[in-house]
Amino acid sequence: MVTKKPNRTRVQNKRATRKKKQTLPQLKKKLWRIFSEYIRIKDSNSKGSIKCITCESVYHWKDPKGRMQCGHFFPKKGFPSLYYNETNTAPQCSYCNGVLEGAQYAYSLYIKERYGQEVLDSLYKKTIDYRKWKLQDPKKNVYRWNRDWLETKIAYYQEELCKEKKKRNIKC
Repeated sequence: MVTKKPNRTRVQNKRATRKKKQTLPQLKKKLWRIFSEYIRIKDSNSKGSIKCITCESVYHWKDPKGRMQCGHFFPKKGFPSLYYNETNTAPQCSYCNGVLEGAQYAYSLYIKERYGQEVLDSLYKKTIDYRKWKLQDPKKNVYRWNRDWLETKIAYYQEELCKEKKKRNIKC
């Protein structure tokens, strides 16, 4: 005897075919992967080599051992509002970024030289504003990420990364 599968209703079919939304942590991780790669590739030369902004050691932007990273001047854990800020991030070797915790003095000299004192002051001001925001309401101890903002930034940095790769004849 052959048993028939029950007919699916229209609603059940829609649910089955609906694309599952990514969670905010998944979107944040995806954006970080794309953003980090973009920061490293945009300053690389035609051969893909890039200097650490703090110690000047040279590695390939996509080093298989992970020796070149995207470092933060103000740490991402302490200042989540500066997590994806291009002036707060730059290529650093894993030693400077990890062991030396960003080599802050050399990093500040880099920002001052590349962008100017005004940008460095602006970054400091953003950290002060964030601290004030946190102090006003101690219950606001978590920075809230917005889905639309994350998705917009993912699209933007995917496009920028693709442009940089095309300049270097790398497939997107």
